[in-house]
Amino acid sequence: MAFKPTKTQYMVLIIFLVVLTLRFYYAFQTPYFSDNKDYFNQRQVESILSTGLPIVHDPLSYGGRTNIGSPVFYYMLAFFNILLPIELVGKVIVNIFASLLVVVVYLAAYELSKDEPAALFSASISGFIPVFFKTTFNSLSVYAITFPLLFFCVYCFMRIEDPGYVYVYLISLFLFTMISPIAILLPIGFIFYIFLLKIDRMNHNRAEVETMLFSILFVTWFLFIVYKKAFLFNGYSVIWQNVPIEILKNYFGNITILGAIYQIGSIPLLYATYAILQHIYNPSHRASCFFTSFAFATVLLLWLKLIELYVGLICLGIISVILFARFYRWSFDYWKNTRFARFANLLFILFLIPLLMTSIIPSILYANEAVRNTISDEEVSVLKWISLNTEKNSTILAPLSEGYLVTSIAKRKDIADDNFLMVKDAEERHLDIEKAYTARFETNALKLLDKYGVEYVLLTPRAKQEFGIGELAYAKDSKCFSLVYDNNIKVYRSMCRLKTL
Repeated sequence: MAFKPTKTQYMVLIIFLVVLTLRFYYAFQTPYFSDNKDYFNQRQVESILSTGLPIVHDPLSYGGRTNIGSPVFYYMLAFFNILLPIELVGKVIVNIFASLLVVVVYLAAYELSKDEPAALFSASISGFIPVFFKTTFNSLSVYAITFPLLFFCVYCFMRIEDPGYVYVYLISLFLFTMISPIAILLPIGFIFYIFLLKIDRMNHNRAEVETMLFSILFVTWFLFIVYKKAFLFNGYSVIWQNVPIEILKNYFGNITILGAIYQIGSIPLLYATYAILQHIYNPSHRASCFFTSFAFATVLLLWLKLIELYVGLICLGIISVILFARFYRWSFDYWKNTRFARFANLLFILFLIPLLMTSIIPSILYANEAVRNTISDEEVSVLKWISLNTEKNSTILAPLSEGYLVTSIAKRKDIADDNFLMVKDAEERHLDIEKAYTARFETNALKLLDKYGVEYVLLTPRAKQEFGIGELAYAKDSKCFSLVYDNNIKVYRSMCRLKTL
């Protein structure tokens, strides 16, 4: 018998295509990627296509360092790069993967609520979680694949007693763990789930227990094997990815509680909070218990600063839109038992308008902001000028936020970038970069530049804003610093070396 799609499947497809179209529209507003890290991923892809291997020893990052981590994501990008230019891989393929979250959320929301309209509503919101949209719409981001995979694992686990879902779950778990270290969310979520089931006096399902134990052991073992060298090299600080203390202190510095709620989507979060509270006071639904467990696990990891802030917000956003499906069903079931039952369409509108205002509109605003803040033609031009007009072994002073641009586009050494693993003096380098930009006296600046063998200083509008400066105070009218490039962005060459006794 020929496969005949249902009306609901057509609706999910339409939602998927609407989300994908909007993503394409904003992704193609600029020829470049939005995130500094994307250019590191691009270097890894280029290395795989030219040598068959990713960059393990990087001679440019930190002037020479070792990269660790699973290369599976880079090989996936390299495969698509054989078929398409890398720019189209980031703007087309990655957006297709990210848009698949719509399908995954529909499946999970339906399993939670057993209500098709509620699941469709959740699926439509999931395409416009502001923080997820802005992070993945114009990027080579691993999270575009990671989060759909994570919640597909969750969906398969919810149906673990059904024939065949065990194998689908295991394949998804293996791929998810191989791609990203945030796989640690899954075992921690399972631990909270076991704990809440005990508190709520719900019986453990044998298939669930066996699957959870295997998942916890497998993910922990795999991540330990991959990051064993980092544990030995960086010690306990590897738990926080060896991020400098000054950066950790400002972990929540750039966002308020209201800002976090805005990035997640205030209305879905509000409804999800209600669903969690209802479960706490009336613990009778295993699926609600499951998502409540993952919400608690994510909040704990955020509080301990064990995951990046936007990663935690994305996870909370997806959990919120899935739990919204249950709230949606509760609301309509209650409405049907009131004298206003004939006005069900009004309730639908009361849901729709706030969700449009707190999910779709913020996503569009964030997309516009990300496009404006994407690397400019001027920045690309100066980086290409550096690659053509400086010595191949030269070191460039640039902020952490531009470190990958220096190593990827200019093909020159940087002092530091955003990857702190396998680096002994990450804290010191971070502070020295700030001092080198804000120093007032020539001797202080030269001392810092000599320390890392810096030949050129890159001064971009981004660096000026980050360090609160207008110019390099020590380079003005100095014989030791020559302005070799000046077109809104400036490049200074260090001409002097301090004598050592």
